[in-house]
Amino acid sequence: MKGKSNVFYVADLILCGLALLFTCKYIGVYHRPFVFSLFMAVVPVVIRANISYLFKYNEKVVRWPLLIFIVLSCWSILSLTYSDDVLCKMANWFSYGLIALDITEIPFYHVGNHQITSDVFVESTCGILVLSTLSWFYVLPIIQYIVKLFGSKFVENIKSNFLDIICAYRNDKLMKKYLVYYSFVFIAFMVGSSMPLNGWALCVIFFPLVAYYVICRLNNHPAKLAEYILLLVSTLVLWYTQYYRNELRIIGLSLNSAMIVWLCFSLHRRLKKWYFPLFLSLFVGWLLPNLSLGYNIYAEIHTSRIALFECSVSRSGVLRVMSDKGCGLRDRHRVILEPEYETFYVEDYHSDFIRVRKNGVWLMYDVNTQSWVGESTIDMDLQKNVTELLKSELQNTGAKLGRVIVMETNTGEIKAMTGWDYRRSLDGYYVNFFNEPTLSELYSTAALLNTVEKVNLTDKMFGLTYKSFLSDSLSTFYENVAMAFGKDIPRYRNQLRSLGYGLPITIPTLTRYNEILHIMRDNVSGDSVNYLHGFSAKSAMVSPIQLLAFYNGIANNGIMFTPMLDANQGKIIVRKMASNTAIETVQNILKENVDLVTSHYNGSDTVDAAGRFSLAESDVTDWDTMKYRMEFCGYFPSKSPQYTVLIILEKDDKPAKAEFVYPLLQRLVGILKTE
Repeated sequence: MKGKSNVFYVADLILCGLALLFTCKYIGVYHRPFVFSLFMAVVPVVIRANISYLFKYNEKVVRWPLLIFIVLSCWSILSLTYSDDVLCKMANWFSYGLIALDITEIPFYHVGNHQITSDVFVESTCGILVLSTLSWFYVLPIIQYIVKLFGSKFVENIKSNFLDIICAYRNDKLMKKYLVYYSFVFIAFMVGSSMPLNGWALCVIFFPLVAYYVICRLNNHPAKLAEYILLLVSTLVLWYTQYYRNELRIIGLSLNSAMIVWLCFSLHRRLKKWYFPLFLSLFVGWLLPNLSLGYNIYAEIHTSRIALFECSVSRSGVLRVMSDKGCGLRDRHRVILEPEYETFYVEDYHSDFIRVRKNGVWLMYDVNTQSWVGESTIDMDLQKNVTELLKSELQNTGAKLGRVIVMETNTGEIKAMTGWDYRRSLDGYYVNFFNEPTLSELYSTAALLNTVEKVNLTDKMFGLTYKSFLSDSLSTFYENVAMAFGKDIPRYRNQLRSLGYGLPITIPTLTRYNEILHIMRDNVSGDSVNYLHGFSAKSAMVSPIQLLAFYNGIANNGIMFTPMLDANQGKIIVRKMASNTAIETVQNILKENVDLVTSHYNGSDTVDAAGRFSLAESDVTDWDTMKYRMEFCGYFPSKSPQYTVLIILEKDDKPAKAEFVYPLLQRLVGILKTE
C-alpha cells in the first residue's frame, strides 16, 4: 500500500506543478495588476501541494488549508483575475503538447478560440484533459477529505499552527527532492516564457550544468568532469541548432540527442542503475534547455529562428522565424504567423500591435492576443495577381514607378493595393499610397462635377466643348470654370470640398498613415496666372487614395465611402456628392472618354469601363530630369459598377499619350472579370 500511496502522491505533486506553471504563464504574468494576480495564481497551487502532503500522512489538520484552498479557488475561478477564459487557455495549453507530438487527426485545435460548450469539451481530446485536470485539482481533495472523514482515517500529529502546516513536509525527503526539481523546471519555464535579453543564453546553456550538480549532490552521486563537458557541448549544440532549418536542424538535434544518450549510458556504467541515469539525462539534457529556449525546436523543422521580436511583446516569448517562403512569428508553443510574410514593422515599442506585409499589403496583428486587428478587406489572391501584373507591365514598358488600387464600388472596401518603384531598387519595393499628395490631371473630373450645372456643355470656346476637355488640353477648360464662378475662388473651392474632393480620410488599420490630409491652397490672388492656378490641379493636390474615393463616389451614384482596409471600419463620408443630373452627366462623359480610347484598340478586347486618363509632369523642379505620370481612375463595368480602380505609371521619357496605361487597364479588367 505504501508503494501505491507514493505513486499517487508523486502524481498529485506533478499535477500541482503543471497547474502552477499554467497559472503563472497565463494568469499571473499577463494580467494586471501583476502582484495581486500572481498571488491569486500561485497561492492556491502551493496550498494544494501542501494539502497533498497532509493527505498522505492522514493529518486531520488538513481541514484548515483545505478550507482556505476552497475559498481562494472559488474566488479565483469566479473572478476575472484568475478565470479570464481559464478553460479556453488551459485547453489551448494542452493542445500545444498534442501539436508538438503531431497528433492532428482529432478535433482539438485552438479550443480557446471557440465558444466554450459542453460539446466542444466532450468532442475534444484537450477538452477532456482540461476537465479531467481541473476536476483532479479542485474536486479530488474535497472527495478525499469526505472519504477519510467518514472512514476515521485521520490522525492529529501536527498542530493547527500556520507555520507547522506549511512546513509539515520538512522531514519528507520525497517532498524536498520534488521542490528542488520543480524549482529548476519553474525557473526554466519562466525564462523561456519571458525570454529575457540579458542572460538568456547563459540560462539555456549553463543552467542544466547547475541542475546536474545539485541533483547529483542531493542523491549522493558525485559527477565527473567529462560528464559536465559533454552536457555543456550538448546544450551549445542545441542553442545554435535553433538558427538552422530542415537538414541542418535535424543534424543538430540528432547530435544533441546522441550526446544525451551517451551521458545516460555513462552514468549507468558508473552507478549500475537505470532509472536515475535515465531521469537525470532527460531532465538536464532535454527538459531544462528546451524549456529555457522558449519554444519547441523539435516542431516546425522547416523554420529557423531569426531573433527575438524586440518590442514590448517580447514578454510573451515571441520569436521571428524564417522559411523558404518568408518571415513569420512563433511563441514558445507553436507558429502564430506562418513564415510567408515579407517583413514586419513595430509601430510602437510600447504596444502589442505590429504591422506585417504580404503581397505588398500591410496588415495589423495583435501579438498579445495572437489575432488580427479587424477583418482585412484585401483579397490575397487578387492582390497577388495584381502585384504580378503591375511588375510585368513595368518591365515591359520601361516605366519606373507603378501603383494600382482596386476598390469594391458598393462598399468602399480595398481589395488589392500594390506599388513598385524601380528607381530605388532593381527589384522594386513597396510604395505607400496614403500620405503623398501628387499633381494629377484627374482633378479635372472634380472640377467638371463642380461646374457641370453652371455651364452649357455644348458651348464651344477656342473650338473645344466641355466634354472634350477630359481628353484634351485643360488650360481652356480652367478658363471656362473660372467664368462659371467669376473670380470667387473661395466659393469654388468650398463647393469642391462639399462634393467630397480632398476630404481627410482615416484608415484605422494603418496607424502610420492615419490622417490623409488634402493640400488645397485657399489664398490665391494677384495676376491672371495665379488666378487661374486657383482653379487648377496644382493648387488641389490630393493623395491617390483620396482621388480613388472621389471617383468611387461618382461610380456609386454620389455616395462616397471611406476607403476601407478593415471591414468593420467603413463609413459614408458624403451621402450625396451632387444632384442626380450632375452625377449622371459626369458618368456619361467618363464612359465616352473610355470608349474613345477603346476605339483606337480595335484588335483587342473591348473594355466596358468609365473613367479619366491623364498625363502630367510629376517633377517640374528640373527640366532635364522631368518625369511623366500617366494615370487612369474609373470603374468597371460602366453600368452597375463592381470595382473602382486607380492606375499610375511613371516614366522618365514622355509617352505619346495618356492612354499609355490602357493595356494595363485591359489586363486588370480581365483579372477582375474572373473574380
